[in-house]
Amino acid sequence: MNRMHYRNSSSHGYSTSDRALNRRHRGLLMLWLSCLMLIGSPSMAADGLTASVDRNELALGETVQLTISSKLDASLGISLFNLNTLDIDSPEVSVLEEDFEILDRQQNYRVQFENNVNNSLVAWTYTLSPKRAGDITIPALSLEDESTDPIELKVSDAPKNPADSDLMVEMTIDKESAYVGEQMLLTVKLLYSNELVDGQLAHPNVKGALFRQLEKQKEYNQTRAGKRFEVVERQYAVFAEDSGELTIPAVKFSGRFVNRRFGRGNYETVTSPPVSVDIKDPPARFSGSTWLPAMGFSVSESYEPDTAKLQVGESVTRTITLQGLGLESATLPPIDVDTPDGVRLYPGQSETSEEVHAAGITGVRTQEYALIATRPGRFVLPEIRIPWWDVVNDEQRVAILPERVLEVSGSGSGEAALAPPPISDSAESDAERQTVTAPDSATPGEATAAGEYSRFWPLLSLILAILCLGLGWLAWHYRQRALQAPHEKAPGTREGLSVQQQWARRERPAFEAMTPCSFASVYSSWLQKQTSRSNVARSEQVLGKIKAELATLQQHCFGSPTGSADSRAAELQVRIINFTGEWLSKSADDAQPASLAESLYPGERAPQRD
Repeated sequence: MNRMHYRNSSSHGYSTSDRALNRRHRGLLMLWLSCLMLIGSPSMAADGLTASVDRNELALGETVQLTISSKLDASLGISLFNLNTLDIDSPEVSVLEEDFEILDRQQNYRVQFENNVNNSLVAWTYTLSPKRAGDITIPALSLEDESTDPIELKVSDAPKNPADSDLMVEMTIDKESAYVGEQMLLTVKLLYSNELVDGQLAHPNVKGALFRQLEKQKEYNQTRAGKRFEVVERQYAVFAEDSGELTIPAVKFSGRFVNRRFGRGNYETVTSPPVSVDIKDPPARFSGSTWLPAMGFSVSESYEPDTAKLQVGESVTRTITLQGLGLESATLPPIDVDTPDGVRLYPGQSETSEEVHAAGITGVRTQEYALIATRPGRFVLPEIRIPWWDVVNDEQRVAILPERVLEVSGSGSGEAALAPPPISDSAESDAERQTVTAPDSATPGEATAAGEYSRFWPLLSLILAILCLGLGWLAWHYRQRALQAPHEKAPGTREGLSVQQQWARRERPAFEAMTPCSFASVYSSWLQKQTSRSNVARSEQVLGKIKAELATLQQHCFGSPTGSADSRAAELQVRIINFTGEWLSKSADDAQPASLAESLYPGERAPQRD
């Protein structure tokens, strides 16, 4: 009994091992047969070309995936190691571009053999975005001798309710009509609720208009109709170049998202509605020679040295600054300056710059002149009048730089040094008399000497005049170099004063004595020079407060019909001055690290954080 039981157990064990061995043999046999089938010449046969979509109904702005598949013939000699080297033709899909935009193309393989049957496939996947709503047919697509069946799609309009959409692009402009060259603010917003993997938001562009992006794009959260959106916002300053209707076409976004609810990634595309603006020609009642449509405009001047009393031959530098709120610096005209007789004018360097803030762009143009009096007296520099168009109140205004009186003292020798004196008629007659009335007994040599003597003094005067002109030019040239080379003094100082000392002793009292509107014009240029210094370490937080308050003050001064300020402007002036003291104090604290950075990178500005 026990022996039989033992024999049966042994027999049962043998049978189980034999079946396992047979399965291994069959597996090896199938693998060997598969290898035989994979050996062959590299040719392709399109067997059963099929096409399918992941859905047949979608909304405009959504995408659909089209998959075209075909069997791979075993004669290709395919394996897991040569899939990337196979030369396989792809279907002709250019006909799809009539109704769709092809956002993505992929090619995939599936190598599979079941029961000695080749089920290997090659598949092409296309991500399509419909260009219009309605019934759209994906036509039959062909590959070699095979073709797919047409596929019908229903494309509905994009949802109007934000709660029904996970992706939107909005584009708005702040004006319905504007003049040629007038600044318009265009805002583009991208709103999405799913997780964004990557994407591209196009910039607006149209022929006949200039677009300038203001600062960096903003990113924040917003809730609409109970749904939370991530928002990307960009703002542009737009300047139309021609009159007529300006239509800014739709801005498009395309990106890849992951649906948080289903965990599935897909491409999506959406466009904003276009916007239109009526662009008008400059009004006929504008009397200026240069069209300047602005929200605010000012002209100011400064002198170095700042004195009304001069000496003959002494040079004074006059700097005139134009500022236009809502104007590009390139549109600001050159400054024409007239001087009275007795004052020579030598143009110096001209600079243009732009400030970007919440109100758009402020263009700045600065022109320097060297003035030299050639004789003593009282001279009046005439006023400068620049007409501009106030786009806020739709009327012409005139920016006026008042006349300036110069008192010049000293001798009149300065004019003789700058211009050769004319030879008087009596001198000419004396010279002729000396030449004609030479005695007959005079020798030819004496007559020649008399003629040379008569020409000696005019020639000497001319040489001295040229020499004095050269010396005057050299003096002015080296003075200009001294003004343009602040690095020869201690960095950030004037006459050995630190930045804080210079602010406390000179600049702050001068700013506090100004009216708010004069302060807004002068302080803006001063701040620009301060922020351009490489040796001053900026405090971006305080500087941002200064610029925000300054922009508000400029709105008060330049945007009011009377061009004046109210009590609010005076408060803004005090706040800006206090913030400036705090900003310069922090800059002084960081002066040593800034100098160290400059020593590590000579000739280059130390990198700054945006």
